[in-house]
Amino acid sequence: MAKKKKENTRGERGLGTVIKKDNGIFETQVTVGYDPISKKRIRETFSSSDKEEVKNKRLEFLQRRNRFNGIYDKDITLSEWIMEWLEDIKSISLAKTTYAKYNTLIKTHIIPRLGSFPLRDITQKHIQQFINTIYKEGTPRKRGEISIKGTPLSPATVVECHSILFASLDLATTPDKGLLEYNPCSHTELPKIKRRERDIFQDEDICLVLQEARKADIAAEERYKNFKKEEICCWHLAIRLLFETGLRRGELLGLRWKDVDLLTSNVKIQQSYVSLNGQGIPSQLKTKSSYRGLPTQVSTTQELKLWKEKQWQIKLRNKTLYKDQGYIFTNHIGLPIDPNWFSTKLKKLQARLGIKELSPHCTRHTVATKLLQQGVPISDVQAWGGWGSPRVLLEHYSHALPSNKNKVLSILGDLTKENEPSANTESPNH
Repeated sequence: MAKKKKENTRGERGLGTVIKKDNGIFETQVTVGYDPISKKRIRETFSSSDKEEVKNKRLEFLQRRNRFNGIYDKDITLSEWIMEWLEDIKSISLAKTTYAKYNTLIKTHIIPRLGSFPLRDITQKHIQQFINTIYKEGTPRKRGEISIKGTPLSPATVVECHSILFASLDLATTPDKGLLEYNPCSHTELPKIKRRERDIFQDEDICLVLQEARKADIAAEERYKNFKKEEICCWHLAIRLLFETGLRRGELLGLRWKDVDLLTSNVKIQQSYVSLNGQGIPSQLKTKSSYRGLPTQVSTTQELKLWKEKQWQIKLRNKTLYKDQGYIFTNHIGLPIDPNWFSTKLKKLQARLGIKELSPHCTRHTVATKLLQQGVPISDVQAWGGWGSPRVLLEHYSHALPSNKNKVLSILGDLTKENEPSANTESPNH
């Protein structure tokens, strides 16, 4: 009787062999190195009841290892590359909120339209078509079995998608990666971003907002006295600091008592408190320039002292629930104020006053504009507000800079001024 031919379980060269054990489990091993002392092989083992699953596990491991060592499959898709770029390279340097935003844009717009393309086949034409399509149509999405038509993206979002693509594909052109000869994102036409002009608060408007905030604090205290209902009663202090310092929303809500020197009236901006996936979390600041110290008015310092005492009373009233994390702006159980909730409350205050906009963006815009209008040097305004560079201020606030056209005309006039002939000078004809 002829012997039954044994099933060939040997994998591709260098990929190891899949063995079926007595218990029916398939197993394979991959050599990952050698012990420096015993010189024996170090192996990674993969097992499963499904043979194909074992092969897939082995293949995924080898691909990850090769990419870690700078060896890439020439047929790698854009989807595989851009996710590796985000997760393995950029995740270290990006802020949590920026990482989340990049992840959303990549998975919502870039991968659905370009993800299946082999990286080496993508051309400038593909990128331009992608830009044009998301700008005009957006990206369709699915809700269950129903396909929902996409919504055209704003120019700013389109530009951001292009920036992500450009950065990820630029890395693929480097000699150590060798996946692309050139960056196909170069020389693409992008929609122009129209800057929205924000109104600034006049002095009388600021007084009106602060008065309404004071009323809100008093009303909150009255509700506690009558109904024992705890509410936040530091709106006047929060809005005053926004107008006085031009802080970003996250910078204001991220302030802790250890960042404030009540003796010298100084505040250090050391962290931000932002919203990520519907939950508030502490985060690093936006730029290096954002880490700064600012003086405050003596009256503001006095208000900070009063709020600290009041916060202590709230803590005593709710000591079983209170979780003191050291933040200045907290709810009645000591937790930092949620950024989205803070913005919602500001909008309600805005509606009561009947004003166009009340937001940290608007107060920050007001501070920068007024400082520049008063002739404060642009470098000082940049340091005060924590902008990354003077270029940002020039792009957004050049209209607020004092006009020196007459002075410029006078200087240039002196350059071209000719000496007028004296009245006693004889004519050359005589």
